[in-house]
Amino acid sequence: MEGGVAGNTVPPNSFDKSKVLDVKPLRSLLPVFPEAPNGPPFVCAPPNGPFPTGFSPFFPFSGPQGSPLTPGLNQNLFNSTAMPIRSFRAEPPPASNGENVQSSNKRKSVGPSSVKKKVKRSNDSELALAALTNFKPGISAAEKDDGNRELVENVLMRFEALRRKLSQMEDAKESHSEIFKRANLKAGNIMFTKGVRTNGKKRIGVVPGVEIGDIFFFRMELILIGLHSQSMAGIDFMPMKADIEGERVAISIVSSGGYEDDAEDPDVLVYTGQGGNASADKEASDQKLVRGNLALERSLHRANEVRVIRGFKDATHQTSKVYVYDGLYKVQESWMEKGKTGCNMFKYKLVRLPGQTGAFSTWKSIRKWKEDPSSRDGLILPDLTSGAESIPVSLVNEVDDEKGPAYFTYVSTVKYPKSFKLVQPSYGCNCRDACQAGNSNCSCIQKNGGDFPYITTGILACRMPMIFECGSSCPCFRNCKNRVLQTGFKVHFEVFKTRDKGWGLRSWDPIRAGTFICEYAGEVIEKIKEKADGDDGENNDYVFNTNRVYESFKWNHETESAEERSDTSEKFDIPSPLIISSKNSGNIARFMNHSCSPNVFWQPIMYEHNNEAFLHIAFFAKKHIPPMTELTYDYGIPRSDETESNNMEHGKKKCLCGSPKCRDWKFYRSVNLFVGFVVLTFDWWYDNSFVVVEVWIDLNGCHDRQKQNKVELLLLILYVIGFYIFCIHRSLHLSRDHFSKLRGLRIGWLFSPPRLNDASDDQWRNFRTNLPILSLVFGIFTLLANIFRKLFHLRARGMSFLWLFLSLIYLSYLHGAWLVLAFQVCYLNHLSSSFLALLAYVHLVPIIFAHAKYFTFLLWIFNLGFLFCNRIYQGYSFSIFGEYWEYLDNFRGTFRWHICFNLVVLRMISFGYDYHWAHQESRFDQEKHIQRCHVCKSGKNCYQILQERNAHINDYTFTTYLSYLVYAPLYIAGPIISFNSFASQLDVPQNHYSIKEVIWYGLRWVFGLCLMELMTHLFYFNAFATSASWKMLSPMDIFVVGYGVINFMWLKFFLIWRFFRFCSLIAGIEAPENMPKCVNNCHDLESFWKSWHASFNKWIVRYMYIPLGGSQRKLLNIWVIFTFVAVWHDLEWKLLSWAWLTCLFFVPELLVKSATNAFQAKGALDGFIFRELRAAGGTITITCLMVANLVGYVIGPSGFSWLISQFLSKEGLNVFGFMLLTFYVGTKMIDEHGIMWYGIE
Repeated sequence: MEGGVAGNTVPPNSFDKSKVLDVKPLRSLLPVFPEAPNGPPFVCAPPNGPFPTGFSPFFPFSGPQGSPLTPGLNQNLFNSTAMPIRSFRAEPPPASNGENVQSSNKRKSVGPSSVKKKVKRSNDSELALAALTNFKPGISAAEKDDGNRELVENVLMRFEALRRKLSQMEDAKESHSEIFKRANLKAGNIMFTKGVRTNGKKRIGVVPGVEIGDIFFFRMELILIGLHSQSMAGIDFMPMKADIEGERVAISIVSSGGYEDDAEDPDVLVYTGQGGNASADKEASDQKLVRGNLALERSLHRANEVRVIRGFKDATHQTSKVYVYDGLYKVQESWMEKGKTGCNMFKYKLVRLPGQTGAFSTWKSIRKWKEDPSSRDGLILPDLTSGAESIPVSLVNEVDDEKGPAYFTYVSTVKYPKSFKLVQPSYGCNCRDACQAGNSNCSCIQKNGGDFPYITTGILACRMPMIFECGSSCPCFRNCKNRVLQTGFKVHFEVFKTRDKGWGLRSWDPIRAGTFICEYAGEVIEKIKEKADGDDGENNDYVFNTNRVYESFKWNHETESAEERSDTSEKFDIPSPLIISSKNSGNIARFMNHSCSPNVFWQPIMYEHNNEAFLHIAFFAKKHIPPMTELTYDYGIPRSDETESNNMEHGKKKCLCGSPKCRDWKFYRSVNLFVGFVVLTFDWWYDNSFVVVEVWIDLNGCHDRQKQNKVELLLLILYVIGFYIFCIHRSLHLSRDHFSKLRGLRIGWLFSPPRLNDASDDQWRNFRTNLPILSLVFGIFTLLANIFRKLFHLRARGMSFLWLFLSLIYLSYLHGAWLVLAFQVCYLNHLSSSFLALLAYVHLVPIIFAHAKYFTFLLWIFNLGFLFCNRIYQGYSFSIFGEYWEYLDNFRGTFRWHICFNLVVLRMISFGYDYHWAHQESRFDQEKHIQRCHVCKSGKNCYQILQERNAHINDYTFTTYLSYLVYAPLYIAGPIISFNSFASQLDVPQNHYSIKEVIWYGLRWVFGLCLMELMTHLFYFNAFATSASWKMLSPMDIFVVGYGVINFMWLKFFLIWRFFRFCSLIAGIEAPENMPKCVNNCHDLESFWKSWHASFNKWIVRYMYIPLGGSQRKLLNIWVIFTFVAVWHDLEWKLLSWAWLTCLFFVPELLVKSATNAFQAKGALDGFIFRELRAAGGTITITCLMVANLVGYVIGPSGFSWLISQFLSKEGLNVFGFMLLTFYVGTKMIDEHGIMWYGIE
């Protein structure tokens, strides 16, 4: 080996060259030749070794070496996993005769004895390195391709542990070996060789387990978790079709300052293409449209998502960088321009997709706060420590008006009482300058087992039973690397008010794993004194007790060697339990909250003071922690022998960490599952409970065929129950795992302590907030209306005046000064600019043109024109009437009037049509209807007869018209009621519902409200939609969230519409029922539309569908109707997309139904075949319905292609199959023909 070439020659024709054709060429590998002519010969070693002293194997030829003899190249002895090519260099070996080797660089003479020592040390290093690689990967082949959050964190933690261990060995043997140089690259090499990686399969878009805002300190970490697979290049790409060069698209980029990027905008990145930079051996040149540059150009045309990783200088280690994952972008445009070198450079403008969690924007804000701390929102104190620490700690509250925590004295270290007995005699080392790693004469290093506890950067190398730092009597420098705890923290912290856990601690800087956070400062208390003073540590919120039971975890790099494991024991060796109270005096550690999945851990440290060793508790980062992430550690559990016998709950507090591994989560899981099952299924079981009861009653008393069918039905019911349990379980985990990244969550009131409540939906939040005042107002209004009706025997005219008066009071609160403007404009004859005056003018239109031939056309043009104008001009402004009226813009009330105008437009059209038809002969056959209607047969009046029967011509008065438009109980949200029905019930109150039925209606509404509160406290479905966090979920989770959003929307409108309808029923006016069926009981588009906004559907049938031609033009009418519905809701492109997608799915359904009826398929086909065909059709229809609603109300048109791509992936196809199966089972459960098949009428 010392000779350099012995044993390294390869016999000619000893291998078949075709066997290595699959090895990729090493295109940039340049040999390093000695500069001196008398130097040693060039070493040519086979790729798999053995290697001369001083040489290191490079990937992929870094596998375990076999025998000393050179193996044949036809033996596959190396791992072919892809890995960046590293430099292959070595120092020239020393001359064998002991003479100096002359070169351009002067070197010390090396004699024969030193050669033997160097070889021995090198062999020792190689043995140590081989020991480090002796560990089990613990990752399956499937996990290597597709990861998850837990797996990603595990890979990163294992890489960091290995890197720290290699760095520790590098520090100790720096002057002796090249084996451990570049610890991060060596650690990555080992990880790849052992197969410890995940997300190895390249993909576009989200990487499973990687979250926006995650930080990394090495490019190797990006590779190991599949975020960016290029070790040097800034653009990563993948082929779209097979391996065609021209079809490659970019999937991720790294912008870290190596090129002339414009990266200051948090939402827009102008990225410079790769290549063309000057280097030591070449000048700058024009960039070429190849590889990464070409891939970005392809991504521009394909509009695929590109992951963006931004790189910055590390504030705490200026020589290194930190990388932050900033989310998904799309390439918007590209161009070429001259760079600073005068060469052409490609530029790509990438725009961040909206709705993603902030990442780089947070860094921008922090940069601003550091320059000007007063610019921090919610700042209470710029420095909580009052100068006690070298770096200020901000005190911030953005949650409420609390001005700070309870008073305490800030101290930076722990204080021991004089009587405390934990101290031990100790003496310092005798190092004169600074303690050096590998110095066997340093007593402090010997106390630490011969290893330096920290690496060069001040990072903790590994957890130890006890760390011994240099003390005050040690003669080494104050900045000795073995004084990490004593030099204080180097991070800019912030104490902030949390939403539900009091005060917390977070950092403005990125924190690397192993970084020292702070010491737990306070007063050491003794157990005897503690009980005497009544300050029981377990009842003290600000206490640290080493005697508690802590969740064990592995942080160090572990090998299979028992000897190696014993050297890196993570079990603490504390002489005696230590209790520190920071209630009266302490530091920032007192603000760290508990978590069952903490990002900080504690480590006991001792150092000497006045020849006595004192124990300190130090906190270190367990993993990389992004800025503005709360710092938490495990508080531990009190030991059973410390709890009082008469109080089993002594010392036990409810956990608020929200971690998926929360210890309290296991206790509440069964309760939450049961409650969640009731929440999501109550409406289905309410509508279909008769099915289950009928099955159980008739199962034993029916024929064999019916018994088989009912057994099938029972199996379907069991599937439905299993499906709901799965959805609830998954939803609970999603809410707990992602709640910190969701917007719109507020502190709730259910459970103890209160859970967060999903208040992200504006409509529900406003309704829920104003529910008490609405209940009070409508309670008074309905009471007055009923009293006046009874006392004064009021009929239509009198009740119209009464409700107009009450409604104007209500509207004055809602719209404020707009009522004043309305009467002023009415008086000045500017009738088209205000609200009520506008309505007065509209009243003239049907009166004047009621007999006109083109009345319908004029009515629609007039009302749609004002509808569009109100939306475009946002309800206008008083300033358009002059400066004199401008001050009224400050008194607009609490609710924008032009939002309510949508419903007013429907009422105005209803009045116009009903007044128009009142002058014509009625086609409604009242006698025939009474014979068919069971309600009318009983002597009551159903809603249909009230609507179809023309009101008396004297009822079409201006007062009745105005009271109809602004009728308070139905003004804000409906339901929609026709003018004929309203005028009839003003004259004679409704008799359809008895008082008992109205009371039961209200009680059921209260029950629904309670279920809604449970749902929003347990499941954060809508928060996922509004926060756009669904883009980071798997296809299965997207399906669960999408299904949950539809159920949330149904229950929301169910409660809002039924509340106002309930108030109207009390007042004696019946409106059509919205939501007559549960959303889960609709298996086709027609039934869904009829059962969702049912009153709107009745309005459309009467005033649009029939006038347009009815069923004779059904296929054309639906396009007009749904376009109007979308425009009526709002002028948004996504609503039009929803409307047209619905029509697109509606047309096949109508055609199939028409064909079925024409060919009498029910009678022609066997019952079994007909039922299966209906179930298959319902499955397709429900799928289309979900897609249309997701596009219209959640993801928008731009997300449609993304949704399709997700469900066409390998995992997505499996989810899609599960979804179709579920819809198939559900359709068979709710289809009336399917129910009849089971023998149930």
